[in-house]
Amino acid sequence: MKREIQTIETVDGGQLPYICTCNVLAKMQKEHESIDAFYLKMIGRKVVVDEDGYEKRNEEGKRITKPCEPDVATANEFLTAMVNEALEMQGQKERYSVQEVVRKTDLPVFMRIGLLISAFNDCFNLGKEDDEEKKREPGRRGR
Repeated sequence: MKREIQTIETVDGGQLPYICTCNVLAKMQKEHESIDAFYLKMIGRKVVVDEDGYEKRNEEGKRITKPCEPDVATANEFLTAMVNEALEMQGQKERYSVQEVVRKTDLPVFMRIGLLISAFNDCFNLGKEDDEEKKREPGRRGR
């Protein structure tokens, strides 16, 4: 499946391209210790730990998280990394700082995070499969 570069409208009526790729995820992983830690910070979830510091798990063995404030700086870093990745893929020379992307897009925090969650899910193809993937044998996807 080929993901396409998306665009976000700027405050001056222009467009900024963005795309989530493995390069972007590697950058977020490096800056936040893991992709999971990055994602939880961005969406505003915190892993619940017991008094000994171990992650609490439910009956199904899944770890328990609780809501917290989304880390706006993390969300802004992710959007900037995706914008700069798209610009590089398009062969453009210009790159933007986090502050420049925030000023150019000026999205409310939860709209920004919604856009980022969608881009993140697209990168992992979460929740959708294209026709070719559906035709492959079970257990042989992505090979």
